[in-house]
Amino acid sequence: MSSTSIDYSEISPYMIIREISTIAQNRIPTCLRAFCDKTGLDAWELLEEAAFYFFRQVLMLETRRLGANVLFTHEPEGLVFSTHTNPKFALMYECKARTEPYRMSSDDVLRYRDYIRNAHLETQVRDHLDLTHFVIVAPRFAGDIEERLHMLENEGIVVSLLPAALLASAYSCVKDMEYADIRLLKINQLFARGVLAADHVAGCLGAAPTPQ
Repeated sequence: MSSTSIDYSEISPYMIIREISTIAQNRIPTCLRAFCDKTGLDAWELLEEAAFYFFRQVLMLETRRLGANVLFTHEPEGLVFSTHTNPKFALMYECKARTEPYRMSSDDVLRYRDYIRNAHLETQVRDHLDLTHFVIVAPRFAGDIEERLHMLENEGIVVSLLPAALLASAYSCVKDMEYADIRLLKINQLFARGVLAADHVAGCLGAAPTPQ
């Protein structure tokens, strides 16, 4: 999505992040309906915007949009660069807005392999960084997740599956932190392999774990 698609004098990007759980289910939250009626924005566009601003404004990481505002072009949503950490690394992310849990198909895996190989080359040549993580944001995940993960891990990358509700939880953990404390977060540990759990995200961000 183009950064000019949304007029942020009218609406806060943090509102979109807070509502990401509903948005990821391919639904427009009540508080955003009038805005979306006016602008013509769909839920999938809001999801991309929420992810972009989470990486750029919440985690304070350089973020580059890809596949801007194109629904049917096969390209990931963006690249994220962690240049202040040791080691430095790049991360690629993809967003999936849908009413049902996201099931990664064989075709998806083939397409993601192409994403990863192309991004590996781009980040090494253009940014002098290794692409180490691929993050997929979706409402929930289902299907043969382990098999799909193994297929993608052959590309030498950590695949992190992020339920959208946890992105909003992460925002709640980080929003009152000082900039210096945000810079100390171990981003590579936050985006661990597989489907992320609430306690893992809270632990990485220094929040109290979710009661069992």
